Amino acid sequence: MPDQYAQYSALATFHNKLEHLVDATEQCTREAGLRRTKFRLLMAIKRQPTDAPATIGTLAESMKMDRGAVVELLDELIRQGFVLRERDPNDRRRILISLTPTGEEWLAPLVDAALRELASTGPELLHSLRVALAHAAAHVAHPRHQARPDVSDFAWRGVGVAAI
Repeated sequence: MPDQYAQYSALATFHNKLEHLVDATEQCTREAGLRRTKFRLLMAIKRQPTDAPATIGTLAESMKMDRGAVVELLDELIRQGFVLRERDPNDRRRILISLTPTGEEWLAPLVDAALRELASTGPELLHSLRVALAHAAAHVAHPRHQARPDVSDFAWRGVGVAAI
């Protein structure tokens, strides 16, 4: 069985590198006056192919968010002048979502900064991912033979009595 310290260390290192990248992007986004979810939504709109424009449904699905939450974010981005919401001329039931020129102008430097950060931290992130994957593969190749305990088996430790 591989050394548990090495497994935990590899996984923790990968998580730390990934969090550093996300935090750097989030910091840049905050400095530009946007929350991370708005930045992600702007990117989701921009990445839609021209022959399949963004809709509330496609955005909610791609972001793994509730449609109502996406609508709230879109309303805010529309008020800020970053996004347009228009009826589909071919199907009046559909609402198409697109970036305004202002939205494009705000998004471009944020994406540039995120890509620069990824270029600088990417090699370390990739190395830590490879190490973590090697440990994960070794772990899976040598499964433990005991049954996995349920979280409720340990609930009593946190409160002194059985929680369930």
